[in-house]
Amino acid sequence: NDKLNAMSTTPDAPTSTSFPNSGVQQQGEDVLVVVPGPLDVIMGRGRHNKNKPGNRRLQQTLEEYYEQYEAADKFEKTVLSEVILNAMVANGSRFLIRDGEKNHGVWVQVSPDKAREKISHDFRNLRNEKKKATDKARKDGEPNKVNGAASGLSWNNP
Repeated sequence: NDKLNAMSTTPDAPTSTSFPNSGVQQQGEDVLVVVPGPLDVIMGRGRHNKNKPGNRRLQQTLEEYYEQYEAADKFEKTVLSEVILNAMVANGSRFLIRDGEKNHGVWVQVSPDKAREKISHDFRNLRNEKKKATDKARKDGEPNKVNGAASGLSWNNP
């Protein structure tokens, strides 16, 4: 807490606001987060964040909107990404990235534009995963998995 007070009282330091008991400090436009919560979406490279509760929640949401996203034009995709972002934020999620050293940096809430870009990027990754699964099912000769439903037809019957 001394560091927070020092930051807010130093003459040349940017203005700083502390949010008691929230683990959040706002400094200018950046929001520093001491400890990410269970609803937060953790951004960054690698698969280690995939199983965080907030990231799983985002993935489930993207699955729900996948067909609509794929049928949309570029403008509609941007709007849909913004709708998802706003819904997640309204439900308590923040999009965070570690600023600084890998294991010792502080967590920073990213701008809405960066968060929307992450949502769009994850939609594209989801498309690639679905395409790979479909291609693998075709290659393995599993017609029922290609369409996502059992059809009762076999490859050998006309």
